[in-house]
Amino acid sequence: MEHATPPIGARVTHAAFPCRAAHPRPRPTTYAGVAKLAVARGASRTRPARLRPMSGLRTTAQRRADATAAFERQGDAWLATAGASGEPHLIVVSCAWTGDRFVVATRGDSPTARNLDRAVRARMGFGATDDVVMVDAVVDATRPATPSGGDLTSSFVAALGWDPAEEGDDWRFFVLRPTRIQAYRGYGERAGREVMREGRWLA
Repeated sequence: MEHATPPIGARVTHAAFPCRAAHPRPRPTTYAGVAKLAVARGASRTRPARLRPMSGLRTTAQRRADATAAFERQGDAWLATAGASGEPHLIVVSCAWTGDRFVVATRGDSPTARNLDRAVRARMGFGATDDVVMVDAVVDATRPATPSGGDLTSSFVAALGWDPAEEGDDWRFFVLRPTRIQAYRGYGERAGREVMREGRWLA
C-alpha cells in the first residue's frame, strides 16, 4: 500500500505512516541501551574519558612531565582574567614556557592587559577537554614588546617564531609565575590532579 508524502512544512505524525503507528520503534531507557543505539548509528565504541578505570591513573611525576611537555609543545593557551567588577574575560594567547615561567603577549590597551595590571593574576588552560592542564598564575613582570627587548623577546621569538614588536608599538609582554597546576584526563583522573601547590612542585 502506498502513502502520499506529506507536503513540505506539514506536521508529520504516525497517522501519515500507519506502518510506524502499528510498529513504533522502541526507545532505549538505559545507558547501555543508548550506547548500543549510538554504536549502531556509527558512533565510536571508545569509552568516554570520564569513565576511564581508576587503575589507569598517572603518578604525580608522570603528570608533571606531561604538563611541562604540553607547555613546551603547544605555543598557545586559554587565558582567563577578571575585570574590576568580577566579569570574566577569556582569550587565546601565544605563550612561551621558560622552564619556570610563562611569557605571554597581548595588546597593551586590551581588557586582558588591564585586568592583569589590576589583579595581577590569571588562570590558564592547556590541552583538550579530556587531557587538560589548568594553571593558576600571578604576574611577575611586564614590559613593552620592543625590538630591543633583550632576553624576554629573544626567548619568545625562539619559542614561537614571531615577534610582537613587529605587529605594532602597543604590544606588551607579561611574565606569569605558576602557583597551582592541575593535570587530569577526564573525571576519572581528578583524584591526585595537583602537581603544583603554592608555587612548589609536588613531585
